[in-house]
Amino acid sequence: TLTGSSTINGDADTAPAGTVSLGWACSVTGSITHTNNDSIGEVSVPLELSGALSETAIEIAGSTNQVLLAGNYKMPKINVSGNAQLTLSGDVNIYLTDAAALNITGSGRLVVLGNAKIYIDGSANISGAGVVNNSLLPENFTLYGTSSSTNIQVSGSGVFYGGIYAPEASISVTGNGGVYGGVVGDTVTVSGSSSIHFDEALSEISSGGGYIFNGWREV
Repeated sequence: TLTGSSTINGDADTAPAGTVSLGWACSVTGSITHTNNDSIGEVSVPLELSGALSETAIEIAGSTNQVLLAGNYKMPKINVSGNAQLTLSGDVNIYLTDAAALNITGSGRLVVLGNAKIYIDGSANISGAGVVNNSLLPENFTLYGTSSSTNIQVSGSGVFYGGIYAPEASISVTGNGGVYGGVVGDTVTVSGSSSIHFDEALSEISSGGGYIFNGWREV
């Protein structure tokens, strides 16, 4: 479903029973087909995360800065608000178990300096400054939603460089920033002036199903 002035710069292909709904100012530059029969695998949380000792939630606000060094972390949730900053330094893997798992609001930001993977059982709200992927390489940040993750929202003015793989979730992309990477969800709604720019590097990502790479079309 595309509303506002959203555009897909490429092809849109759904399953045989799927639909592509375009608002009056929206467009798909390539073809619209309904022939995709790919099987989308569920997300499996790696054993080193699901079996890790659970730590306290990270909740920072104001002008607080906090750093997570390379490693595996299991905790209830991450909340970053105000002008706070949470920096993931090195290769960081996080498993969040709460219903409201990840919330970045206000001018808060999650800064990725290395390669980060976040697995969530619940919802995610990424707004404000959002996720700042310093490398600008989408393959360096992936948000995975397990079968109990049903709602993921990406909004605000910050550009999201990364992948979202949550096959059971309703995913909403709004605001002016858009996504440079890839998105897999049960439903994906793009509104406002947002857009999704697929990055071919995400065809290499695989974890508990990974991305099913069907192809791309240069436009």
